[in-house]
Amino acid sequence: MGDETTGERKDAKPADAMSEAAASALRTFRAAVAEVQRLSSAAEQEEGSAIDEEAMKSAKARLENAMKAATLAGVSESTLLEASAPEEAPEQPKVAEGDLKNGSKVEIHGLESEAGKQLNGQVGTITSFLEEKGRYQISLADKVVSIRPENLQLLPAASGGQKAPNQTGAESTFQVGDRVEVNGLESEAGRKLNERVGVTKEFLADKGRWTIEMEDTKEVVSVRPSNMSFVEKASEGSSSSSSSGSEKEQKPKKRKRSSANPEEALEAMLKGERVRSDKKKKSARDAGAAAAWAAQAHEADNGALKPGDVVEVHGLQSAGGKALKYEWFDNKVGRGQGPISSGAGHGKSAKSQARESEANRGQRSSSEASQ
Repeated sequence: MGDETTGERKDAKPADAMSEAAASALRTFRAAVAEVQRLSSAAEQEEGSAIDEEAMKSAKARLENAMKAATLAGVSESTLLEASAPEEAPEQPKVAEGDLKNGSKVEIHGLESEAGKQLNGQVGTITSFLEEKGRYQISLADKVVSIRPENLQLLPAASGGQKAPNQTGAESTFQVGDRVEVNGLESEAGRKLNERVGVTKEFLADKGRWTIEMEDTKEVVSVRPSNMSFVEKASEGSSSSSSSGSEKEQKPKKRKRSSANPEEALEAMLKGERVRSDKKKKSARDAGAAAAWAAQAHEADNGALKPGDVVEVHGLQSAGGKALKYEWFDNKVGRGQGPISSGAGHGKSAKSQARESEANRGQRSSSEASQ
């Protein structure tokens, strides 16, 4: 009796040890199932993403080994089937199909592939819906991707002024004539447009883009709404003041005329430069000098001879043509007396000599003034 009881105890396995081994095998099995499911769903979430064949092959091999180990550990088939069912993903905020439409701003989330993880958190604009694939095409800053609705979160529409009737999405965010700035373009040609300002002209519904006329070059480009931001319109007062200011800057300043002294004039002439002087002032000085000389000549011509005047004797047979310096002159007699000195002016009267002398002086003054 005791031996039989002892034999039964030797053949039986401890219940606690069996439970621990089965639980460990079951956890390994579930991890292998989750890996296979993750690799399968990663390719489905993103269009054009191929399954990593090597990774899938290794995951399936681990799943097969885990299932065998769990069976040997005493895990029932029903338990294995239950463990192989996909785990319920955390519930994401669902978006009604009617809320997602062309032009809606959305944020991508929940992608698990390596390429998909890089898209998580990015914001884009819906451009179209692909019914055959059940995906939305999302326009990002540098590319267009197709994403399932469950991986999209609708964002509040940006306030962009009053919307026109019968407009939705990207078209309603901006209006024709809005002043916008281009930003976020990453292509080589697109970077040249970043931070430049233009005016919206037309919305191209088939392309989901706005045509913009750039203010600086009048070039017309087409840009997605996600790469546009509102810019306040410049006030007319500021624009007019800026334009008038630019005109003032461009208008050359008049150089002030400066009169040069003789030394400066000579130095400028030696350098080949032309010295500008005040012609009006110079003409006035010249006119005054000429008037003074004319007055002196008139006085010399009409005035009476006096002692000390230089005269020229003419018509005399004895000493004609020689200069005579009068010591005295008798107005009553009309004759003078004094020593005869040698000099030029032979054959000329005192009046003629005076006029010629004054004329010569006037010519010299005019010549000096013109220089």
